Amino acid sequence: MRARNYDLLILSQTVREPQARKLIAQARDLVCHPRILTISTGANQPLGLPAYQVDLCNPGGLRSAVATMLEVLPT
Repeated sequence: MRARNYDLLILSQTVREPQARKLIAQARDLVCHPRILTISTGANQPLGLPAYQVDLCNPGGLRSAVATMLEVLPT
C-alpha cells in the first residue's frame, strides 16, 4: 500500500479479523478516506465497512459491488 496508490482495498473473507483490522488501520494512515470493501460469507463480520455478501447465484455481483464503490466519492 505504501508503494502505490490504490482506488479500492478489497479484503477477502480469508483474511482473519486481526490482520484485516491492521490493514484497515494502515490504509487509513496512508489515505484520508480510503475506499475499503470486505467480502463476507455471512459467517464472518464485515468489520463495520461496506461488505459484499458472497452470492454464488450472481457471479457478477462482486464486479457490481466494486463498480459501486469506485463511483462513490470520499467524504
